[in-house]
Amino acid sequence: MKKQTKKLTLAEIKHELAEVARIGQMFVDGDLCRQAWQPYAEKFMCGDDMDYNPATTVPLKKTLFRLERLGRIPCCTTLWRRRADFPDSGEALLFGSLSSPIGGNKPAARGYQPPKMTPEMKEVFLKGRSAWCMDPKSPAIRLQAGRGIKVLAKGLKKSTTVQLFVPVKDSMGEIAAALEVHTMAIVE
Repeated sequence: MKKQTKKLTLAEIKHELAEVARIGQMFVDGDLCRQAWQPYAEKFMCGDDMDYNPATTVPLKKTLFRLERLGRIPCCTTLWRRRADFPDSGEALLFGSLSSPIGGNKPAARGYQPPKMTPEMKEVFLKGRSAWCMDPKSPAIRLQAGRGIKVLAKGLKKSTTVQLFVPVKDSMGEIAAALEVHTMAIVE
């Protein structure tokens, strides 16, 4: 991970994440997002039902890894999808190097229900707008900061997640996925 020598303001952290997200909107292929799973696995209802399509998933995963290295601050990426069979859900499609602070685990037991969209995902999927999320109570702060996904922050009272969700469009101009770029703003 990159070594950070100075503390950044929240505005500077957001600027860096926004730049990664802007580039991600250009390079994450929305058509591939729609084909990430094998057709029979698109409506999986337990962890064992997931079956990725390697021809589409490998290029997407590589793009997520490249975006994470592109940032001038340590960050992670996640692609989210809206399920056709559960249109009010927002489900993790693919993680970059680490999972999202809001989770996205798919349990192995039957009875799985895709999680409801967060307010930020609703902004992306329903309105086509980018949305920020900050959560100083997230249990992910300690875990991901311990793995190097952190930025020393100034001007904050408490450490917090900093997440940006942006729409990813397919070749028809429709929203195919939401790209999340996130880091942990750490107060020492």
